[in-house]
Amino acid sequence: MNIQPHTTVKILGINFQTTIQETTKSTWHPLTQVLRQQTREVYRRDLTLTQRIQYAQTYLLAKTWYIAQFFTPSTDIVRQNNTIITNFIWQGNIFRVPLSTLREPKHAGGLDLIDPLAKSRAMCLLRIQEQISKQDTTINELLKLCKITIPSQNPPRKHAIMNKHAYLQYAHYDSAYLAPRSPREPTITYKKRIYSTIKMTLYDRYAVAPMRVIRTWPRINWTLIWNNIWQAPIPLRFKSTWYEIVHDIKTTKQRLHAINLAPTDNCVHCSQTDTLQHRLTQCGDATTQWLWTRGKIAQILRTNPSNVSPDWLQRPCIQYWPRQKHNAVLWILASFVTFRTEREHTPNMQNYFDFLRRNRWKTYRQGTRPQLLGNYLEVLDPL
Repeated sequence: MNIQPHTTVKILGINFQTTIQETTKSTWHPLTQVLRQQTREVYRRDLTLTQRIQYAQTYLLAKTWYIAQFFTPSTDIVRQNNTIITNFIWQGNIFRVPLSTLREPKHAGGLDLIDPLAKSRAMCLLRIQEQISKQDTTINELLKLCKITIPSQNPPRKHAIMNKHAYLQYAHYDSAYLAPRSPREPTITYKKRIYSTIKMTLYDRYAVAPMRVIRTWPRINWTLIWNNIWQAPIPLRFKSTWYEIVHDIKTTKQRLHAINLAPTDNCVHCSQTDTLQHRLTQCGDATTQWLWTRGKIAQILRTNPSNVSPDWLQRPCIQYWPRQKHNAVLWILASFVTFRTEREHTPNMQNYFDFLRRNRWKTYRQGTRPQLLGNYLEVLDPL
């Protein structure tokens, strides 16, 4: 039939080569190029930090999960993908939150960003376990040939014969630290447990350092701060802005001067040091706006305005009862922080009142005001 032999063939999106290493490289490389092109197409979109995280997980990484369950990406591919995702998320910002922090849960200071390497190894391990449960499969014969078992013993032993089968080597290593699945454990719960276990072993291996803000203020209840940000009844845009403020990654002259990117640390509007606290409560109309806002919060708490600390704007480590009062304080603090950091309007008092009135109306339209806020935001009248 005069059919010419070929060393490569593409089946269901996988570029099969003569070796597993070459197959993995030739399959992942085009996906990396597609990922880079997709980030370029949406780079100019006006998205918040949390929206960019959601876009990366929902669209950018969606095409990689099919291949990830068969071939775990190499270290070079993981590095390239991490660089692409990082550049898309931060879009040239000088001060950033590390990827290791973004991959932490929200109650721990992260944004629940998926770790591609951990998820790939989790999906591959789950697929191998499903194949092992069947009879007369290629995986079973390969494991017998290599004289290994899955799950393996803890600690796992290295087998030189598996050097040519990276996916088996990862499965052999990861299964040693995974507790057996109980008969009543749901599949979705088991999948999450595999992912969290592999992610934990990777982080222990690379010795991730504590967050910079935790090292700076170690005696603060940071779990309470993160819960206040994400559980507050405020729009996602407000939460994203407040998250960046708490992590102290907004560009200020003080931080630029500290790394020799600005000749001085003075504010461009006044002669004071340009810190984040200065921008929020001390520069221009910020003083009057904060005094008015602090007075309204004091009315809700029935206390002296001097007891309302400006540190609450950067580290909202507060807790009040009833819950509606607590949520109302968080709503006012988040609204103030968002107004002072956004550049879409002139930060004068009239625009501040309009901003509060508009967002309070949107909050009331949700229909959950009695359960979340009660009538505490009525102290803002007359706006």
